[in-house]
Amino acid sequence: MIQYRVYGITVSSEIPLYNLPQTEGLPEAFIRYGKISYKHIPEGAENFYYSKRQVLFSTTREIFSITDGKQITIQPGADTDPHDLAAFILGWGFAFLFTQRGFSALHCTALSIKGRGLLISGISGSGKSTTALSLIKRGYSYLTDDIAMVNPLTDDLLLPAYPLQKVCRDVALTLPEKQLLYINEERDKFACLNEKDFCNTPVPLKTLVLLRPAEVSRVEAEEITGLDKFLRTLECLFLAEIYSHVGTPEKDKLRCLKLAEKLRVFVIKRPLTGNSLREVCDCVEKLSELQ
Repeated sequence: MIQYRVYGITVSSEIPLYNLPQTEGLPEAFIRYGKISYKHIPEGAENFYYSKRQVLFSTTREIFSITDGKQITIQPGADTDPHDLAAFILGWGFAFLFTQRGFSALHCTALSIKGRGLLISGISGSGKSTTALSLIKRGYSYLTDDIAMVNPLTDDLLLPAYPLQKVCRDVALTLPEKQLLYINEERDKFACLNEKDFCNTPVPLKTLVLLRPAEVSRVEAEEITGLDKFLRTLECLFLAEIYSHVGTPEKDKLRCLKLAEKLRVFVIKRPLTGNSLREVCDCVEKLSELQ
């Protein structure tokens, strides 16, 4: 078993999680191989079952179980790729596990500047990763580039994930090869170990920025308020796709409502064509300084 520090807790894993730094300490959660039974899944649930205490689902090769916020169990297939398992654990696996522990798991990049937390959200192609990397070059540090976890005890404290970033091939070509691991054939992505720019201490979350490509001639920013602010925050839940089928739990709604009350939320629209990265980053910096 290998132990890692993830979102403020020690996790013990039989599956190597890329080349993340290892740690010591008493584990609070476990990742193991094991046999998983589907006997108690309700009729009609097919290959997915979600409840307050357990998540069960299967792919064409593996079966996964996440239980009580304490354990991820994986029944591998004959041709299971450990890298694919690591990608699942760092994504859906931890999203389910920490949600069961009462955290708010948000599908955002989390950055820190001058002790203030900033979330950047956007659909694929919106420029989220590129914007985050550019802001890091301007002095920001990062807590996570994919799933942001908010501490359930404070409602607005962002927790550091692990010093791993996903980068596209163009960015990867500029980095030392020993730092890289190829992880995604569909999107041509690499995992990059970057401890230098990693923020390993929690920070209070102040601002959420939603990036939107749009039919505009220049970069525009608009603050979101009222009920719309809560709904936009709710849409950022990492499990929003799952909840669209099973319904968003009331606890998740309440946590998002409390979080939205403490946040300033902005939509930044950028032109569909041309390079507006500098203008977007300038805009994000101005907005993150308003708190």
